[in-house]
Amino acid sequence: DSSKAVYHRPSFSDRDKVVFGGRVTRIFMKPILRALSEMDKRFRELSRIRYPLSGEVCSERKFFESINFTTGFGIETLMLFSLPMFDNVKIAQVNMGLHIHKHKGDDALKDMVETITETLNYCLSKLYKTEIDRELLVELYEQYAEDYLKTEEDWNRFEQYRDILLKINSSNITIRERIEKIPEDRVKRFKEKVKKRTEELISEIL
Repeated sequence: DSSKAVYHRPSFSDRDKVVFGGRVTRIFMKPILRALSEMDKRFRELSRIRYPLSGEVCSERKFFESINFTTGFGIETLMLFSLPMFDNVKIAQVNMGLHIHKHKGDDALKDMVETITETLNYCLSKLYKTEIDRELLVELYEQYAEDYLKTEEDWNRFEQYRDILLKINSSNITIRERIEKIPEDRVKRFKEKVKKRTEELISEIL
């Protein structure tokens, strides 16, 4: 039904220190998905995805047309949590090998975690109509995150991400407003572009 990219993010040196790639995926998203899967069985399949924040996704057109797309770092999370809304959906994971790109600084990563957390709250309240026990979520996140922390800097990032998780709760409506107030004409133009490009790709293949 759908496929999602998996790749290896190599480590790199920064001021004579080793930094392991995929920091937000490793330190935040993976332990969060494991925590949610323990709290709600609907998220168990998502916790098995090896690279949940990969943006390379392939699915049926009806899936993409059903999503109220946001912008920025919330897109991957929104798509990820939208997949289980389709009955009996199967997600293939495609190994794309080594993935190298310019690494962001910690301030940019904090912004990323904030947007992901806001998007997560939107998905839980709007798509799944559920309120998660925030204290239990944070407790489980702390428990599972320890499996992914490799350096002293990782521990510092973990503490920052945990604080963000505590701070941003279901009353935060930034992401909801951003999603729900996208003008209809903009959505229509986007869908037309996707349709046109899809037809072009199909004609090139044939």
